[in-house]
Amino acid sequence: MKIKGVFIILLVSSLVLVSGCIGNNQEGAEYLNEINDYISKMGEIGMEVNSNLQAQVDGNITEDELKTRLENSQKDVQAILSDLKASTPPAGYEEIKAKATEAIQEYNNFLTNYIEFLETGSGLETAINNLEAFTTKIEELRQLITEKA
Repeated sequence: MKIKGVFIILLVSSLVLVSGCIGNNQEGAEYLNEINDYISKMGEIGMEVNSNLQAQVDGNITEDELKTRLENSQKDVQAILSDLKASTPPAGYEEIKAKATEAIQEYNNFLTNYIEFLETGSGLETAINNLEAFTTKIEELRQLITEKA
């Protein structure tokens, strides 16, 4: 799980660099900065989730405390998802919005399935698959943004 958090941090750095390179299309650059803000927030949430998972593994918090913290993180993810869905991309940036939405939805699904795992003991494999799908979609998003640069 920690590897995924590091990956998110690296992605955020590359998104900042890519969005900074697009100076010829002000509206596009502003939208990419908005996407970057969403991904940066996701990176923060991902690090918090990783920290909470590690705290539970280390015995510093109970499963109930972990579940509560994950539910709170999920509320933050859902708020980002809502904001992203409400955003209006400039012409030619619709695919970037769609891919960012798909990625964040996969992370939301990961949290849903991990919380289910804590409650029922099942769903861990599905949660891991969601996390892998999130990682894949983030990489696809990075590639789309690089193509716009």
